[in-house]
Amino acid sequence: MYTRMQEGRRAKRLSRGFSLIELLIVIAIILILVSIAVPMYDKIQMNARETAAIRDLDAINKAQLNYHNGPASRYATNLAELCGNSTGSGATPKGAEISGTICTGEAHGYMFTVASTSPAEAYTIDARPKTPGSSGRRFFYSDQNMIVRQSDKENEPATANSPQVK
Repeated sequence: MYTRMQEGRRAKRLSRGFSLIELLIVIAIILILVSIAVPMYDKIQMNARETAAIRDLDAINKAQLNYHNGPASRYATNLAELCGNSTGSGATPKGAEISGTICTGEAHGYMFTVASTSPAEAYTIDARPKTPGSSGRRFFYSDQNMIVRQSDKENEPATANSPQVK
């Protein structure tokens, strides 16, 4: 009978749970993993926003081409014209319209500007990160040549002379 009591006490001692040191070690390991994962997640998100901005530039370029090849025979002078919000006479040519959040001039953490000083011949598209370094680190530029260019220098917008996105 004495041995059964000893076994019961021993079992109680072994099943008390984790010690404070063991819990602290587990928490430290979790914190190390989180400190490694968060910067990687932010970088992946930024790359995704930059890729989406490049796709949006391509969509605007295609809409400009359709707009120019339509009855207008000119390029849109602003983003509102490509979104079907033209204040001029006549509607936006079929196939030239773009839709979604890009029509607000802001999408995927980027601000988009479409301009044309000579609508019959040329236009420019400028895409800037809303918060440089956070929503994106690269600036983008495109024009009637439909080549997307980039500048990855801090707070320096891309121009017609910037390197092409590859």
